[in-house]
Amino acid sequence: EACSRCGICIDPCQLQSVLSIDNVQSVYFLRDRRYGRLRPEVADNCLMCGRCAAKCPVGIDLNTLRLNSRDAMRNLPDKRRYDYLRGLDRSQGTGKVGYFAGCMTLLTPRTLAAMERIFTTAGEAVWWADRDGGVCCGRPLKLAGETDAARKMMTCNTELFRKHGIQTLVTSCPICLKVFREDYALEGIEVLHHSEYILRLLRAGRLRTEHDSTRYTYHDPCELGRGSGIYDQPRAVIEAVGELLEPAATRENAPCCGSSVANTAIDDGQQKAIARQVATELEATGAEVIVTACPLCKKAIGRGATKKVHDLAEIVADKIRA
Repeated sequence: EACSRCGICIDPCQLQSVLSIDNVQSVYFLRDRRYGRLRPEVADNCLMCGRCAAKCPVGIDLNTLRLNSRDAMRNLPDKRRYDYLRGLDRSQGTGKVGYFAGCMTLLTPRTLAAMERIFTTAGEAVWWADRDGGVCCGRPLKLAGETDAARKMMTCNTELFRKHGIQTLVTSCPICLKVFREDYALEGIEVLHHSEYILRLLRAGRLRTEHDSTRYTYHDPCELGRGSGIYDQPRAVIEAVGELLEPAATRENAPCCGSSVANTAIDDGQQKAIARQVATELEATGAEVIVTACPLCKKAIGRGATKKVHDLAEIVADKIRA
C-alpha cells in the first residue's frame, strides 16, 4: 500500500530497457496486486534481480511481495511429491568443511574442478555433498511459487548436512548461498560463498597465488551482491592475481545476466539479448577476462561475450603458486 506509483522502478528494469517490455514492472505489479487483478503473465515476468527495489524511495520489499503472489497462484501442497528424495545421499569424502556445488555449478564443471584444486592445495579435507548429483537447494522452486515443494528439498539437504557433521558449508552458487542463509535451519554451521572462503585461505597463507598484469573485469551476480551484500570479497580475490577494471554499472547498480531462474516468462532469445548488453558493458572496460562468481551468470554472459568468461575460482586455480 506504500507504493505512490512514482515509476522510479521502471528505468532500472532490463526487461524495459533491453526488451521493451513495459507492462510488468513493479509499479504495475503492485497496482494489479492491490486491485485484485494480478495475472500470472505479470507476476512471473520479473528477473527478481533487485535493481528496482534498490531504487524504491519508500523501501518496498518488492521481491517478497512477488514471491507471496506466486505462492498464492501456484503452491499446491502434495504430501507425496518429492518423497523419493528423503534419505538420498550421494555424497563423498569426510571433513568438517562441506562443499555444495548446486545444480548450476554441476553444469559448469570447470568451476568444480577449480574448487577441487583449491581445496587440495590448501590441504582441506572436504565432504562433497553433491559432486555426483544430489538434491537441489530448493530456491528455484521457491522463486516459482512452489513453496511446499521447496521446503521438502530444504529438509532433505538439512538432514544430509547434519548427518555428516560439517561445521562449514561452502558453495559456489549465490542462489544456493541465499537460500542456505535465509531459509535453512543451519544453526552451528557457517555458510560461505566460495569468494569468502578463497579470500580466507589467501589471508591465512594457506593458498598462495601468482600476481601478474592480466586485466580482469567483474560482474556482480544479483543474488551475491544485492541479494547477500557480498561485493568486496570477490574484488579482493581478483586483485590478488591481477588488475581489476570496474564496469560503468557495478556493485548495487550491476545489471542482471538475464538468465535469472526467477523469470519463467522470457524466452531464450530474450535472455541472450540481455546477456549481450551486459557483456558489451563489461568488455568496454578493456579487460582481457570477464570474471563472475556465479555459475549461472558465467553461462549466461558467455553466450553474449567475445572475451573469455571465467568463474572466480578458475582464475585463482590457474594462478596457484607451486
